[in-house]
Amino acid sequence: MKTRLSSLGRIVFCLFVATAALALSEIRLRAQGLNQEEGGQAGVRIERPQRGERGDRPPPRAGGPRGPRRAPPPRATDGSREAGTPMYTVAPDGIGVTMREGASPLPYTKNTVTYIPWEEGSKLEPLKVGSELPSGSVAYTKTGAKVDLNKLVMKKPTVLIYYRGGWCPFCNVHLQELQESVPALEEMGYQLLAVSTDTVEALKAYDDSELEYQLLADPDLTLATNLGVKYKVVQRYIQHVKEIPHGRAFDLEERNGGHLITPGAFVLNTKGTIHFSYSNDNYTVRASREALLKAAKAALEK
Repeated sequence: MKTRLSSLGRIVFCLFVATAALALSEIRLRAQGLNQEEGGQAGVRIERPQRGERGDRPPPRAGGPRGPRRAPPPRATDGSREAGTPMYTVAPDGIGVTMREGASPLPYTKNTVTYIPWEEGSKLEPLKVGSELPSGSVAYTKTGAKVDLNKLVMKKPTVLIYYRGGWCPFCNVHLQELQESVPALEEMGYQLLAVSTDTVEALKAYDDSELEYQLLADPDLTLATNLGVKYKVVQRYIQHVKEIPHGRAFDLEERNGGHLITPGAFVLNTKGTIHFSYSNDNYTVRASREALLKAAKAALEK
């Protein structure tokens, strides 16, 4: 009897040892598998995807390159940016505001780069209040269609903005600001038009998808001449424009004959009579939203 029990004990003990050995072997195999997956095996190096090659990134957007977008307010780089300075400062005339973040009175002096030197005798005078929109005032859409502004103005009272172009970050900020005025202007019965020195091709490339008013091109500066906002810039500024970064550089001589414009805003009635006119030789300054809406309302009461 004792012999049988002894034999049975040895069998149970052997089974226990075998089971333990199998379990230990399985643990070791699992550990080796994990090490292999993590690149822990000697002499094996896992090649990780290089930056920009990872498959979890969305594919590039289809279609051609987009044109310039409305830029955020440019930051001052001339030491004028100070803590606590408001984003937009009112110009000394009380009408314009600076399309610039943290600007101080420095940009309002004619000794700073915000004034473009013009060739003597080339600067025109912007049309004043009481003047009529000259006949033959035309512009072009992004498709190249010619627009007779004299006829267009006869249909609705008009706020007409003339800006430098899509290459100008201050103009881009201004275009976005103007969008905020559209509902109030439309409620008063106005149309908002914005014209620039851009070519039709440059206007077509510009991303105006967020704007609810029409942008027009004046590549030969006929309208700029009619409005009195054109002038010939000096050669050193033509070279500066050729070196503008972020794909906005161009040959000003080739595009506009070396001319630029003084940004302007005009409020006209349906007879083409100007009831409000504002321009500033400092290209960072534009008529404020409040000033434009106030002038538009006042023109309807006359």
